[in-house]
Amino acid sequence: MEVIKEQAIEAEQLNRVLPQWMARDSGIYVLYPNRRYLPAKVRLFLDFIKEYLPTEPR
Repeated sequence: MEVIKEQAIEAEQLNRVLPQWMARDSGIYVLYPNRRYLPAKVRLFLDFIKEYLPTEPR
């Protein structure tokens, strides 16, 4: 995600509003009602998150 953000800033698709301020990494949480009847779209999203986002804090 960091690489995507930096590329967007360099391409002037994003602008830093408060460059002196940095947010803490808070993680991503996914809540769903039941694993037994998990829709395919949700399963694909979870697989995507697991593959492309780090699981350990930096």
